[in-house]
Amino acid sequence: LQSQAQAGKANVIKEADVAIAMQQLLPHSVNEYEDVIFYQQYPQDKQVVIESYDMDSFRDSGLHWLYFKEALSDLGQQVKLEADPFAAELLSEAIAHYGVLLLRRAGELGKLNNQSELSSALVTSAYESIKKEVNNYHQYQPEILPAPVIMSAGNQDNKVIRYFDNVTDKQKIDFEHRSSDWLSRQLRSYLNKDANTGISTIPPAFGGSGVAAEDINGDGLVDILLLSGAGNKLFYNSGSFFEDVTLQSGLQNISQRPGVNAAKKLPGEPRQPLIADWDNDGDQDIMITYVDEPHRIYRNNGDGRFTDVTAIAALGGAGMVGGPATTVDVNNDGLLDIYIEYFGNYLKGDLPTLKRRNDNGGENVLFINKGNFVFEQAKDALGANNKGWGQAVTHADLNMDGWQDLIVGNDFGVNSYYINKQGKAFVDYADKIGTSKPSYTMNIGLSDLNHDGIADVYISNIVTMNKDQKYVLPSEETQAEFNPDKLANMRVVEGNDLFISSFDSKGALKYQRSDKVGRGYSSTGWAWDAEFFDADNDGDDDLYVLNGMNDYYVYSTSNPYYADPITGESVNAEFPDAAKASNVFFLNEAGGLVNTSVQSGLDFIGNSRSASYLDFDNDGDLDVLVNNYHDKAKLFENKAETLNNNWLKLRVKGLPAEGVNLDGIGAQIIVGFGDKGYGWRQVSGSQGYMSVHPKEQLFGLGKDNSVRVMVIWPNGKRQQFGPLQANHRYTLTYGATKP
Repeated sequence: LQSQAQAGKANVIKEADVAIAMQQLLPHSVNEYEDVIFYQQYPQDKQVVIESYDMDSFRDSGLHWLYFKEALSDLGQQVKLEADPFAAELLSEAIAHYGVLLLRRAGELGKLNNQSELSSALVTSAYESIKKEVNNYHQYQPEILPAPVIMSAGNQDNKVIRYFDNVTDKQKIDFEHRSSDWLSRQLRSYLNKDANTGISTIPPAFGGSGVAAEDINGDGLVDILLLSGAGNKLFYNSGSFFEDVTLQSGLQNISQRPGVNAAKKLPGEPRQPLIADWDNDGDQDIMITYVDEPHRIYRNNGDGRFTDVTAIAALGGAGMVGGPATTVDVNNDGLLDIYIEYFGNYLKGDLPTLKRRNDNGGENVLFINKGNFVFEQAKDALGANNKGWGQAVTHADLNMDGWQDLIVGNDFGVNSYYINKQGKAFVDYADKIGTSKPSYTMNIGLSDLNHDGIADVYISNIVTMNKDQKYVLPSEETQAEFNPDKLANMRVVEGNDLFISSFDSKGALKYQRSDKVGRGYSSTGWAWDAEFFDADNDGDDDLYVLNGMNDYYVYSTSNPYYADPITGESVNAEFPDAAKASNVFFLNEAGGLVNTSVQSGLDFIGNSRSASYLDFDNDGDLDVLVNNYHDKAKLFENKAETLNNNWLKLRVKGLPAEGVNLDGIGAQIIVGFGDKGYGWRQVSGSQGYMSVHPKEQLFGLGKDNSVRVMVIWPNGKRQQFGPLQANHRYTLTYGATKP
């Protein structure tokens, strides 16, 4: 350091000198969670990560400053230059980095040699090991992958003043989300730990409920299902407005939870809706996950009514905090299976710990469809029995082998990308493909933004800012504290991730994070559902991100830490409702996603959770239905028809006898139009955050009039159709030569 500073003719050692030396001694980077990543240019599965709580615990001991002092004493007269304060601080931080890595490596070596105590010999061996690793790393030449790109349609010139109008009242959608009566009471009471002890759990129970859209009664019009702890509602689309048919349909939400007063007929706490044809009879059935009671499934009778077959399906859920779910055929037998995530268990007072890979969130489950609504739970979910705090799940054929893979999104953890091994097992490839970063995941959105035929992934993620929450000597087993006073005033920073697919020189799938999404103070905060759709029918995918804060303002909207800017005196000020935020809309333009929220008409101030994209008025563009948290749902009508862009609607129909489910869930549809026009859609069991969209896919075509279509069926087989004429609806059937 001294030589380096003197070479620059400086009279002090500066922070920049220390930073350069640190990278030579021990190459590393620091992520947004303040974790230290050593050998950062290596693939993720070869990097070494020291979590921030381990660093904090070492710093709490003060050892790094003691080592610094000892080193200065040893050097004595050799030190000719002083370090400026920032350089000294960074140097002590470097000592902390090295100290934690050295102790961890020594411990690992001790375990390998079955030693129960940390000896000086192990520390010496660890030092030699790290020295060798650093030398090898400096010789490493990482493969440089092409920079990720986003493809945009050509400039259509025409713009609309406002893309979406709120038509909620006009369409007679009267719906408001509320937490269930029993959950609302628990949020404001105590959990009995034993006969003499009660604790306020303050659980992270503000996830809200989902929304689904599909033509349920087969009349060619998209219907909607909205979930709430105040009662679920099914609305049939009459063509002029939506009609509440909940009671006559047999879908009323009456809680079966033990302890709930049955005479009051209070609703339960619903989470995820699914709409699919589980018995392959041509009708759309309904499944809903719940908190602390059985997940329910209803068979469509074909006459607008449903029969509750929950007891037959036996999908579990009692005593657990059910969450997101998806349905997909994992074994290619032509029957749709069901995968359910769990989000901890605040019923028992369980909370996440500080570790990056929380594994106390409850075990996710996979149910194999045996026919006629009989489901069999697969042992260990065939390897996908993730124990994180599940917040989002979807599926895709990531390696294009004809078997549907699972993408599991975790809050307080790391996401898993499970590759399906021919219906017999799932193996997590997140480290191998570059997607295993820590995350507070809320959503998984899919698109093919770079037109390579592989799904790109958008993860809603937050970085919390709650510096008042202190931990002494923390470890990975330290339980996270949910202090209501502090969490009522917590702020978050956007940490959303856009992963674009690519391939290395050996043809292996790799994902790279893209920075092609607009940022800024008005960009996203605590994001939930975030999904791609072609809002203006110009032939490329746009992005809509829902925002909403936590619900800790239930306990307090005051900020006791606020100080008067003039006097400096503490003021117990009342702050505005920080739980509400503006949703953000990004238009795909010039190779990037550009924030055009104000123009969109979708930037209302609210506390949003889930959304469905549907063409409720059959005018050839996608409208948006949003289920808000503790607020009324909103329906927005798309005015893109004023642009006079063309469109195409495609529905696929599988053949169960050939191992392809009748709904075609898992099918990819790729359309080509004009010289460079390209569209990609996947028929998904669920996507985003507890959201379900119609299986009929809508493609914007710009000004082109005809389309070439390729369907990649869930079993990997490919079929081509066309040319098909724009502004029409078609059904594409497995094995058929024409629509």
